[in-house]
Amino acid sequence: MSLLLLTGLALCFAAAISDLWRGTIPNALTYPVIALSPLLHFGLALYSGEPWRAAFLQGALSLLGILACGVVPYFMWRKQAIGGGDVKLFAAIGGLLLPQCGFEAELYVFVCASLVAPAQLAYQGKLLRTVWNIGQQAVNLVRPAARRTPLAPAAMTWFRLGPCFVLGFLVELVLHWRAS
Repeated sequence: MSLLLLTGLALCFAAAISDLWRGTIPNALTYPVIALSPLLHFGLALYSGEPWRAAFLQGALSLLGILACGVVPYFMWRKQAIGGGDVKLFAAIGGLLLPQCGFEAELYVFVCASLVAPAQLAYQGKLLRTVWNIGQQAVNLVRPAARRTPLAPAAMTWFRLGPCFVLGFLVELVLHWRAS
């Protein structure tokens, strides 16, 4: 598993660099990992002496990790909360680490994002205005439709999630290695 963790860390580093420089996480980075992860797990299980049935189970778990770790980010993408490259990277990590470790890594990425985003907003001088907008949207949930305050598109802010993948994945790597 440590080889897969290191591969995932390298994937996250490459995605973070691309996200910071170009604003995208390329398909050429995520699609091969998504496609090859089930085969990799199948092959690693056979190589370690596991029977065919266990090898197929490892491949199936990898497919489950792809789907399970990609479903919540997919719905976030549909609501334009994250980018499509982020969704594919979450799915790739799920396929590489299988569902349990994939979910853990996903959680750590989101925790890192929840810590980095306010710091970035404060640095940009947008934190208080963003908190105000969040409060207005929360109040809108209980207001009648005619009295709701619309949120101007200019009030929205975008955040590069790529570096948070590296930080979250490092947390997963350290915790997983300490546990074994």
